[in-house]
Amino acid sequence: MNINSSITEVKGIGDKTAALFKKLNILTVRDLILSVPRDYLSYSEPIPIANVKSGVRCAVYAKVSSYVKSEKRGHLLISSVKISDDSGSMYVTFFNCPFIKNVMRPGASFIFTGNAKFAFNKLSFDMPEYYDSKKYDAMTRTMQPVYGLTSGLSNKTFQKIIHEVVPLADSIEDPLTEDIRKETGLMPLGEALMNVHFPVNTETLKCALGRLAFNEFLSFLLEVNRLRSDNVARESEFKLADGAKIRLESFLASLPYSLTDAQKRAIDDIVNDMSGPYVMNRLVQGDVGSGKTIIAAAALFVTVLS
Repeated sequence: MNINSSITEVKGIGDKTAALFKKLNILTVRDLILSVPRDYLSYSEPIPIANVKSGVRCAVYAKVSSYVKSEKRGHLLISSVKISDDSGSMYVTFFNCPFIKNVMRPGASFIFTGNAKFAFNKLSFDMPEYYDSKKYDAMTRTMQPVYGLTSGLSNKTFQKIIHEVVPLADSIEDPLTEDIRKETGLMPLGEALMNVHFPVNTETLKCALGRLAFNEFLSFLLEVNRLRSDNVARESEFKLADGAKIRLESFLASLPYSLTDAQKRAIDDIVNDMSGPYVMNRLVQGDVGSGKTIIAAAALFVTVLS
């Protein structure tokens, strides 16, 4: 398996899961590795059930204290079970998880985490994550990625699959040489991709995201330069009308305010481009209220005259 392999070659991805990833435009291993998390979760230490508050994400270490009760409502299977610790009890509810009755057996202990809610006179977790204490302890020392999902694809599955492919991140070609990376203080691309999926801490994550942001700007600037090069080779058929510049000066002089030097330079550059032999490729950039609209109006004025 390599970065250009189909995602169906990844352990844990069958045709059904591949179809879900296709909805996210993820078709190859490279696509998976470049799918940056949209958020991160920090897993807190478990608290007593008595301290759980509705609407707040938290974790509890509790024992299953009842058998799973399931009922079918149309196409929805609702399974509910009671959990308890020394301070009290609450409920956890799962949807369309027929296997849960074999997991949530009376006496089994888990750490449950999710957003608690109080409804129908009882406190509960809906579709909580659940872990054994050893695995959860390891997770409290890391930041867990949250991915953009589609219906039928869980974040847990996405994480598991990323674990399978992220070691291949170093195989993605880095456009920056080692000398440039040292000069700019940027991470190698492979290291940044691994850390953006599973950061050790916020500082590492910040450095990783900074490197990926640099890549985006670099790609944008390279594309702009390519378009500019293409346009240099394209001869312009536009002809500036005789006297257009003089009439433009009269138009600008009739305004109830004076243009800034920066606005005048921008208009001169645009008019010179329009009267040149090649197709213009220019971007006007400025803060809100800096006067971009009058620059566009001046360009339109000259265009109409011509």
